[in-house]
Formats: sequence, C-alpha cells, structure tokens
Amino acid sequence: MYVDYIFQKGHVNFNRIHIDALKSEGNDVKIVTHRQIASLLPYATSEYALLLPPFFRYREGHPFKNRMIYLLALLWIRLHVPIGRFDQVIVSFCDEITLSLLPLCRHMYIICHGNAGALSNPLKRFCLYRLSRHHSFIVFNDYMAGPFFEAGIRSVFVVSHGCVPPFPRQLPVDLPLDVSSFSRIVFHPSSKHDARFVDDLISHPRLQQILKENDVLLVIHDKIGNESETSHIRFINGFLPQRQYQDLFLQSDIILLAYPEEFRFQVSGVSFECVANGKRMLVKEHPSLTYCRQFYNYDPIFSSMDEMCDKLEYLVSHTEASCIVSSESLKPDYTHIFKMSQR
Repeated sequence: MYVDYIFQKGHVNFNRIHIDALKSEGNDVKIVTHRQIASLLPYATSEYALLLPPFFRYREGHPFKNRMIYLLALLWIRLHVPIGRFDQVIVSFCDEITLSLLPLCRHMYIICHGNAGALSNPLKRFCLYRLSRHHSFIVFNDYMAGPFFEAGIRSVFVVSHGCVPPFPRQLPVDLPLDVSSFSRIVFHPSSKHDARFVDDLISHPRLQQILKENDVLLVIHDKIGNESETSHIRFINGFLPQRQYQDLFLQSDIILLAYPEEFRFQVSGVSFECVANGKRMLVKEHPSLTYCRQFYNYDPIFSSMDEMCDKLEYLVSHTEASCIVSSESLKPDYTHIFKMSQR
C-alpha cells in the first residue's frame, strides 16, 4: 500500500514515479491519497484503497491545525483500510510528530524528503527515534542518509528519486511573457530561490553583458513577486500552470537552480526533470545538490557569479556539453529493500 496522507500538490509527479516503479517490479499496489490528488494521477478507480475527502487538505499558515488534520487523516485510514492484508506499507511523505503518535501499522517504509533536517529539533528528533524502533526510512542519496547514521539510526535505505516521463511536446500555449525575440532562454523554474543571489543577478554587469551579447533571456519564477527586471532578466510571479511550465521548460536551453541555504537534506525534483527532458543545468553550489555532477559531462555547479558567467559562456559555445544519464538509470528500485524485509 502506498500512502500519501499529507496533501502536497507538488508531489503528484513524485508519487507517480514511485507508484509506477513499484508496479513495474511486479507489485500489486493499492493507493491511499487525497481525492483531488487522485484526479491528477493516471490510475483506475480500482487501484485506490481509499480516497481522502477534501476536509483533510492542508491549511496554509496553520501548523497546529494541520497536525490535527494529519492525525485525523491517519485515524481515518486506519478505520477504513484493512492495513493488515498488505505485505508492505510505504508512506510517501512524513510529518514526524503525527506519524510517531499514530503509525499506520507495525512496520512502515517512510520516505523522507527533508526530514533529516528535523534531527536538529529536540521534539522531532525524539519522534524520529521513536519511529526508527519499528519502521524504516527511505532517502534519495547518501548525503541525505548521513544525519540519520550520525544520530545512530541505522534503518535507512537509499532509493533514487527518479524521473518523470518526458514532457509532452504539444502545441505552444500563451506564456506570461514573450520569449520569441530571444535566441536562447535560461529558466529558473523553482519559486524557491536564494533571494540574495537573485539580487546579484540583477546587479552583475558582466552577466548583463553576456546575456545581451548572446541574445539570452533569463526567466526567474518568483513566488511572491519581483519587479527588479532588466532587458534580459524577467520574472514570472505567482503560480505557473502545468502547461505553461512545461512549455517554457522545453523551450529553455539551460535550467538554472539556485536554492536558499535552508534547502537542506533534500533533492531537487527539477534536476530530475532536466534528465528526463535532456536539459542542461547550471547549479548554485549547495551541499544538497552535489549529486547533479553525475548527470553531465561538464561540471554544472558554480560558487560565484563570475564562475556562473564562465560556465554560461561555455554552455552557449559548446553544444557537446550535455546530460549523460538516462531516466531509466535513475529509476527507483525497491526490490532489494523488500528482499531484506523478508529475511
């Protein structure tokens, strides 16, 4: 059983990747998720063990209320699903406090997206220790596993994050800005970005010169809005619908990632979208993103604005710089985990 008890619309693609991987290994997967999330997934009604009603949705800015909702969602699942008939239970996203108070069964595999950072919080660390007595954690690379091992938690498995299918090449859609007059596009798709770095982009004269000389438009997705534009740096503010996002992503020559410092012990879903669609990347140095180096035949990581400019000039003039791994090679693999649990 694959359980998605916390409403996270941004995890639709992630859930699809892992459900498809489990099914491809011959597992009969039953899904528990929110009704609205299910409407965005390609599975038949018969593949769902339970659809959570709208009441269990996340409330922005209400952490206490949300934890009460998580507890009620877990209780609802326990009351409505015969969990004992499933060989394995995988929880796709974890709130340490609520899941430790009301685990779904005796043994779960809990996918940790950024939970390693919670080990610095005394209450959450206690909850993770409590969960580790009977349950196992799944992370996406050795860096994410490190804090668990350092804390003495050994029941940790590494499974690849995996890639979405390539974006469909459909008829172009109207975008929030006109990109047609530029020869190349650099796109920062994540609305999570380092604000200071964005300020540096605007004020850096060498970058402005490179963008102008090579007719490059730099597009930055910004969640809260930004008015500091130049002739070659533009912002898309607020929500970007999927069709627009995918169309701009496919039109882009280079994908830029510059996450803030608090993006710790996570991976970037965008980086795996780059592999799926054969896109080149430039990545601001961050300990959580060093894995991106293995995807390319050049080093995509830069540590300063001047180094970013050097790498941008290199990519503009070297078409042979490219992605060298396939989506198939990054497919999540649960077979070794389940074999160990059968011993």
